[in-house]
Amino acid sequence: PTLVILLLLVSVVPTQSLATSVFDGTFSSQACKQLNTACKSLGETSVRHRLMDRRTIDPSSHSISGVGTVEHGLDSVLKQLNDPAPFVEWWWRDEWRHLDMHRDVDEVLARDYPEAGLQCPHHGHVLYLQIGEEAVGPTVLWETRDDENNNPTSLDVSRMVVVPPQNGRLLRFPGSMLHSVPRPNLSYLDVEHGGTGGVIHTRRQRQPGDEESTLRRRSVILFNTWLSPPTGFGLSSSFPLPYNSEALTHGIGCEERVLCRDKSLWDAALVQEQGHNDHGDERGQPELARVKVGLLGGRERRGTLERHFVGWASSGAGAAAALGSSRNVTSLLITQL
Repeated sequence: PTLVILLLLVSVVPTQSLATSVFDGTFSSQACKQLNTACKSLGETSVRHRLMDRRTIDPSSHSISGVGTVEHGLDSVLKQLNDPAPFVEWWWRDEWRHLDMHRDVDEVLARDYPEAGLQCPHHGHVLYLQIGEEAVGPTVLWETRDDENNNPTSLDVSRMVVVPPQNGRLLRFPGSMLHSVPRPNLSYLDVEHGGTGGVIHTRRQRQPGDEESTLRRRSVILFNTWLSPPTGFGLSSSFPLPYNSEALTHGIGCEERVLCRDKSLWDAALVQEQGHNDHGDERGQPELARVKVGLLGGRERRGTLERHFVGWASSGAGAAAALGSSRNVTSLLITQL
């Protein structure tokens, strides 16, 4: 049987009660450009997963040797968040990709030792660096009632949080939380509610200066904190970023470390709560709308035989407004039938 969930647009919930945190203004515009340039020096559109040990960073030194521009920046964020986790797995993307609903896990352990079960990171993060005018694809978080227990297979979803990309925005969430990225942004919805009925974007070769590289650019650093290192990684201190490369020094200038702003200068993003009666038909009754999201990975990772998560929003207009917003963080409750 298909997994069916009723998605209800709800009344106000205090921001502090959400399991996720969203902050704006974590890095200056110049710092975001410097971080993006550092990443781009490693790969044209992406950087594969790397692992850093924060204990190797010397905060009194201006030397970047061994840890890299990016890793100094990420460590500065985690210090502001008082995150004690010593290991940070990070990677970078410079494009808007459709990603099915999934949890981040220790990929090598899951592949080579499935009997060990799925191991999730301590916390997950998305740092949005440079976002094109038409790159409106949000990160969608799916909270479950078992997130606090770090359950890597639960589909007991209780809430959906839609976080649009913004330059300098930081998203932080529990490491076992389900998340996804739609492209097009309304691909979860049926045609009658403005969506594509599950038709998603197919990646194609980018050309310098085209719309994919400019208007639809979605440059993000994704990083997870771990209390113990995930399997199969060599520490990135053995493979330092090319800090002195031409890509880093030409026109940008990275004479010192790129650090985040003090947390007192960050702006906690306000979360808009879609109310159950905010949208409805002419009689004021909720207009149910299907929300269908692909599930990533094999059966063990999905936690179900089903390949799609199917739910029902209490309003197609409300769900479309949340998924289509270019700035507002929106929270929606989910209840199971």
